[in-house]
Amino acid sequence: MLFVEAFGAGPSKTDTKISERHQTNELAQRMSKLLSTGVYADVQFLVEEGDKKELLLAHKAILSHVSEEFASILGFGTQNSSDSNGKKSVETIKTVLVIDVTIEAFKVMLSFIYTEDLKGLTAQNLLDVLFAAKMYKIIGLINACVAFPISKFSNVFKIIAEARVLDMDFAQCCLQYIDENAHDLFLSENFLQIDYKFLTELLSRDQLETKGGELEIWQAALRWADEKCRQNGIDYSGDHRRAVLGPALFKIRFPLIKKEDFSKIIEPSGVLTPEEVISVYEFDSNAYGKKRKEPMKFTNQKRNKQKQNEKRTFLDPIKTKCFEAFYGQKNNNSLAHRMKELLGNGTFTDVHFRIEEGEETKLLPAHKAIISVASDPLEAIIHFEVSKMDDAAQKTSDQSIAITNMSINAFNVLLQFIYADDFSGLNGENWAEVINAAKMYEINGLVEACVTFPISKLPNIFEAVDLARLLDFEEFAYRCLDYIDINVETMLGTNGFLQIDQQFLCEFFGRKNLQINGEISLWNAALRWADAQCRRNGTKCSGENRREALGKALFEIRLPLISKETFTEDIGEWTLKCNATFWILSQSILKKNFEQKFDRFILNKEKTTKGDKYFESIDIEYLTKEGLYNKKEDKVKLAIDVNCGERTN
Repeated sequence: MLFVEAFGAGPSKTDTKISERHQTNELAQRMSKLLSTGVYADVQFLVEEGDKKELLLAHKAILSHVSEEFASILGFGTQNSSDSNGKKSVETIKTVLVIDVTIEAFKVMLSFIYTEDLKGLTAQNLLDVLFAAKMYKIIGLINACVAFPISKFSNVFKIIAEARVLDMDFAQCCLQYIDENAHDLFLSENFLQIDYKFLTELLSRDQLETKGGELEIWQAALRWADEKCRQNGIDYSGDHRRAVLGPALFKIRFPLIKKEDFSKIIEPSGVLTPEEVISVYEFDSNAYGKKRKEPMKFTNQKRNKQKQNEKRTFLDPIKTKCFEAFYGQKNNNSLAHRMKELLGNGTFTDVHFRIEEGEETKLLPAHKAIISVASDPLEAIIHFEVSKMDDAAQKTSDQSIAITNMSINAFNVLLQFIYADDFSGLNGENWAEVINAAKMYEINGLVEACVTFPISKLPNIFEAVDLARLLDFEEFAYRCLDYIDINVETMLGTNGFLQIDQQFLCEFFGRKNLQINGEISLWNAALRWADAQCRRNGTKCSGENRREALGKALFEIRLPLISKETFTEDIGEWTLKCNATFWILSQSILKKNFEQKFDRFILNKEKTTKGDKYFESIDIEYLTKEGLYNKKEDKVKLAIDVNCGERTN
């Protein structure tokens, strides 16, 4: 059994800036690496296409979880049983022969299963991919094919016939595209090559959208008829055109054409009989309610364009429900959702992590392949564990890796992110554990989630600053300090403040942007901190011990900004023993606008050397005793480093 000290590793030397670490869709990138490298693959597909053959590596757990067909082929459940110690049988890699799917289509299908990547899906291979997706029942890929931008096809009229054999939904998408782009498509050479049955179907459609109305549909039908006449070697007479068009002629809605256009364009063509021409004119004259004696051969029903709210858009002018079908399912059938389920159900797991938390021990099952592409350190651990096993031992998987100094909850957060880019389990209580482990195991996406975690949700922001600096996340540390500046009054009242060391206290009190209600707030907080330090040291909370505990931090408090009364009553009595003198000295220097930071104040017996201010209440005996009075030079010095500048709120 291998033991890993979760907090034993220091900051990685390969760490980069936060902006460089951040990667979008990191799960897809990891899965792409898993597919391309074939690490820990346990199945291989031998795809034969004519004289070409190619061996493609994959992983049973991933394929079986996305497709019942793959689960059946790969023997789902035969390798899924394991006892409480994580033992289960291990088979040699399985080879599956594939002869009815093209190599390119199979690769596109695998890429979609692993990464939801559709970049390999093209107009040239779409039907092959759709065939493969339907064969293996990859619902997401089927929907993606159906939703493919129809405009990318060079001949939508040709593709629709093949589409009807494979998938009626896709054929419907093609028809809808034709409806919406009829003006351009009717002018194309491809339209002239459609068969008679398809022409009749198109002329019957209510949803055709043209710029020239029914007259444009007539002109398209006439062009098609002329092409058939040309192919048959006959002239373009009205009789020949009519014969070629046959019953499709009566799908054209002549009564909807303007009377002027009908008389100038339609009637002279000779395609309609005199009776049919008269019937159209009669319809026009009876448009105001007079009933016809005989039924019309041509319908006068207007074509109904799609309503605006029924149109769908994605990457193409096509507006269908297909895209909604694909993207609407992503919440329940997305890559992240599938991977999360895979982690939860333990399908084909081949490694266990042993977490001991107090008296509780828990085995967390996982997949070597998925873990290895997410974390180089964890991959090295797994590889080391496998290398220790002899051939006999490798026939039964008992690879239990113990993780110490890390809670079950925190390690579960790691696994959830590795499998599904899910960090919903990250919270203030486990943040420190998770960011430390994520840094150690080089799971950069989870590190990014930690350093962008809401600071207000951290239970101890001061501790977070120290940890961020330890792990070289200076940007996050700065964010924490900025948060402390803004919320300083609240921060001073937390237990976390009482736990910081003297060095941090000095830095904290020295910050220029602390938004405090007054310098006295820092003073009172300093006393609380000093008292806590005295208790930790087992000493009395006396003035001397407090001063010793505070050290240089005392001089980061801007005492001259405190009122004389407050200073006299609350501060001077235990600090300087000559508070009035110090206060007057400080205020005089401040008012004279001398430099804000002084290493030492020099006080003449009768006046300051810089403030030119006279004093009367100087206790020379006390100052001499404290070593602050130089009788030879007749000067008193207060060795106090005081910042007198206002803080910037």
